[in-house]
Amino acid sequence: MIKETAVRAWAMGAAIMLAFAVQSRADNISFVGEDGGEWNVAENWDLAHVPLSTDDVHLNGKTVNINNYNAVMQKFQSGSGGTVNINDGASLTGSAEYTLRYVGQINVNSGGYLPIGPGWNIRANVTIAEGGEAEGGKTIGTNENKSLLVNGTWSPRGIVQSSGLDFSLGNSLSGAGSVRLQSAGTIYLDIYGDGTNEYFNVTGPRTSAGGWLQLDVGSIVLRPQNEYAPEMGHSYDLWNIHEEARATLTLGDGSNISIQDLNPAYSLDVSRWETDGIVTVVPEPGYLLLSFGALVLIRRRWLG
Repeated sequence: MIKETAVRAWAMGAAIMLAFAVQSRADNISFVGEDGGEWNVAENWDLAHVPLSTDDVHLNGKTVNINNYNAVMQKFQSGSGGTVNINDGASLTGSAEYTLRYVGQINVNSGGYLPIGPGWNIRANVTIAEGGEAEGGKTIGTNENKSLLVNGTWSPRGIVQSSGLDFSLGNSLSGAGSVRLQSAGTIYLDIYGDGTNEYFNVTGPRTSAGGWLQLDVGSIVLRPQNEYAPEMGHSYDLWNIHEEARATLTLGDGSNISIQDLNPAYSLDVSRWETDGIVTVVPEPGYLLLSFGALVLIRRRWLG
C-alpha cells in the first residue's frame, strides 16, 4: 500500500513537471481564425489555446482584435505580418524585444494599453489612438522606415532612469524612424534633475525617405520623478540631432510644453526650444508683478 501510494505520488509529480515543461516551452503558434477575428478565442489558434507568454506568434498577415483581454506572448515570428488592434480594456504584453517586429501594424485604440520594454527597439508601425496609451521603448526604425503616431498618450522609456534617457530615431542607410505627435496626443518626458531628463536623439545618416520628429502640436509634458522639484534656472535639453542625420524636425514654438505640477511662481522659457531643444524654468511674470505691487504697497504704508 505504501509502495503503491509512493508510485502514484511519483507519477502525479512527474505529470505536473511534464505539464509545466510543456507549458513553459516556447511554441510557434499561428492564427487560423478569420481575418478580423479575436485574439482571445482558443479556436482561432492552431494549437487550440490562446498564446502564452512563452509563445512566438504568427498572424499569417491577418488583422486580429484584442477585446477586453490582457494578451501575452513572447514575440512575433518572422514573416508574421498582419495588424493587431488593442481595443478598450485590452493590452498586449510581450516578453522579448521582437514583440514589436515582424508585425505590420499595431493600433492602440481608445482604452487600450501597450507596455513596451524600456530598452526595446520599435520595429513596427504603431498608432496610439486618442484615448489609447503606450509606454516604453528606446528606438524606432533602425534599418526600417517605421512610424510611431501619437494621438493618445505615450511615455518613452517608461519610468526607468537606469535604462537610459534618450529615445532614438534610427536613421541608417537602409531606413529611418519617425515620431509624430498629433493635435490630440500627449508625450510625457520624465525629468530627474537640472539637466537630467528624457530626450529625443536623432541619429543619421538618412535615406531618401528620411526620419521625422514632429512635436509642434499636441502636448509635451515634463514629468518630475523621484521627488525632484524644478527650481528657477533649471533647464532641460529635449532633443538632439546629429549633424549628419538631416532628418525633418517640425518643432513649433514650444508653447505646447509644460511641467507637471510646476510651482505657480515659475513658468517655462521656450525661446531656445526650436534652435537648441532647451527649455528653462524662469519666474512667472504675473507673480513678479504681484510681488512688485506688494512691495510698493508695503513701502507706501511704511512711508505713510
